[in-house]
Amino acid sequence: MLKLYYGRESVDKDCFLFDRIAKTLSDVKKGKDPKQVIILVPDQFTLQAERNAFAYLKVKGLMDLEILSFNRLGEKVLDETGGRIRIPIDKAGRHMLLSQIMSDENDKLQVFRGMGRSHSFIDMANNLISEMKQYNTDLDSLTEIIGNLQENTLLQRKLNDIHCIFKRYEEKIKDKYIDTEDYIDLFLSQIGKSSLVRNAEFWVCGFDYLSPKTLNILNELIGFSKGVNVVFTADDLSRDRELFQLTWNIIAKLKQAGQNDPVYIHYLSQPPTVVSPELAHLERELFAYPYKEYKDEQGGITFCRAANIYGEVETAAAYISRLVREKGLRYRDIAVICNDMEGRGAIIKRTFEEYGISFFLDQKRKILHNPAVVFLLALLDVINEGWLFEDVFQLVKTGFCPIGQDDLEDLENYTMRYRIRGKSRWYKEFGYGIRELEEGQLECLNQSRENLVNFINEFEKKFIKAETVRDKTEVLSDFLKDQVELPDKIEELSYHLNEEQEFEAALEMNQIWEGIVNILDQLTELIGDEVISTADYKLMLQAGFESVELGLIPSTMDQVVVGTMQRTRVGTIKALVVIGANDGILPAEPTGDDLLSQDERALLIKRNVEICKDDDLRTMEERLAIYKNLSKRAAQTLKEDI
Repeated sequence: MLKLYYGRESVDKDCFLFDRIAKTLSDVKKGKDPKQVIILVPDQFTLQAERNAFAYLKVKGLMDLEILSFNRLGEKVLDETGGRIRIPIDKAGRHMLLSQIMSDENDKLQVFRGMGRSHSFIDMANNLISEMKQYNTDLDSLTEIIGNLQENTLLQRKLNDIHCIFKRYEEKIKDKYIDTEDYIDLFLSQIGKSSLVRNAEFWVCGFDYLSPKTLNILNELIGFSKGVNVVFTADDLSRDRELFQLTWNIIAKLKQAGQNDPVYIHYLSQPPTVVSPELAHLERELFAYPYKEYKDEQGGITFCRAANIYGEVETAAAYISRLVREKGLRYRDIAVICNDMEGRGAIIKRTFEEYGISFFLDQKRKILHNPAVVFLLALLDVINEGWLFEDVFQLVKTGFCPIGQDDLEDLENYTMRYRIRGKSRWYKEFGYGIRELEEGQLECLNQSRENLVNFINEFEKKFIKAETVRDKTEVLSDFLKDQVELPDKIEELSYHLNEEQEFEAALEMNQIWEGIVNILDQLTELIGDEVISTADYKLMLQAGFESVELGLIPSTMDQVVVGTMQRTRVGTIKALVVIGANDGILPAEPTGDDLLSQDERALLIKRNVEICKDDDLRTMEERLAIYKNLSKRAAQTLKEDI
């Protein structure tokens, strides 16, 4: 049975959710159906949802209740029912495979010819294929779409190129590998066989939008579980009802899915828990048309104009410090929203550190600039490019070579002064500057040179001799583990970072070796038996590392969470600081970083063809996220006069 609940953000839906769950758990203890309750939330919300469960249920442990993402539910179902017969590849594996496909198919492409070496283009192709699969667009349907378009238009030629790339990708993974989206299809086929699903009642919350493939999962859960309950943020009687159109579209699709059984729809009309009248007005009028002006005196909302982004962030930092020192708030009582983390994230980090504010940046971390990854790629550059000065010292400065910091600086100064360039110069004993250098200094420089040459030489011989991807990866992996001792050094570095209270950097380092091994394993699995040059091997690895993003969780409880409207989920807070509330940032303008332009997507939608998200949908998501983040604060206890 399907039950749909909806209400404005001023209603404490978490309280409603956990009140219902508490009653169900009480029945579970008495031996009644269902035997378990599962809450499904977005990936980035699992930690906060668990914290909410402990807070509302007032328990020390969660029994008969699990909080999962859809991906984690899929893993549990497949672990129970079997079906993992193909090797999984993730976004990084797909990125590497697309890099090779673009190189192989370059001559067949019309619009995207020559783009194979652009990592940003490969990333866009990667995202598009992922979205197409989420929207159930396969090769046959793409062929039909192309056939219905006007001949030789730019859109048709683009789709022809995409079809060519997509087809080769599907051929490469057929019957052997399974990517993240195909994994969902496998999960879907096993839901009916799962006792976990059959004995559980599901609650779904925290979602503003559900992709067609996720809707397919809900359809299966409705048919095989003890019941599915979905909680949405929506209202159909207010002046801002257009804001919730995205939600109503999803509700309509869910009603169609459950049309064979009765669908229960309930409006949550509990009295709002708003304490601040200013925030209550904001919740009602933020996107209402025509809006009503707030005419009373107000103190719950503070506006600040700054000369530049630096002044903006510093004002926010000073305000947070005042709340903590004078008003008695804890850092965990405060959240910061900034939709421009790329432009302002580094400024926020530096400024908050200067003010001594404990904070957590809630964003994915790229690993391309991690010292371990830089070491690996620089090592391959040194071999392939013939020991260029920049490559050698990029390698040495990572700290994973047998050269101390003092010796490194002397060696760099010497090679720069006497223009030591190329492999032949490095393999030859240094002799310049004997009169200018202090006694014994030239000997120390030659010792450092010899240590570095010996360190690389044996690996270089084996690596160049290896021909296939599998052989090269085996040589590289053995070198990293046996000669460099990279896993031990990463662990040691992580320990020192923890000692210096650099907790986020330590968490990142803890994951980096696993990330490197995962990339090497997927590269071997995907194209292990193909002969490849050192240059192409390095490009493939770089493409893989380029796509890897690490997700971290807050290292301590008492931190200010800093993130974007779309991604960040926080619990009960007492103050919200919004940085960068400028036009084009809040709400964010579409980036335009897509293979298909908004006009081309709109043309397809006019023809009832939906192969991926369009900018209008993203804008609706963004507006709803803004409403929820700002209005959620109005639904929480803001008793302090701040």
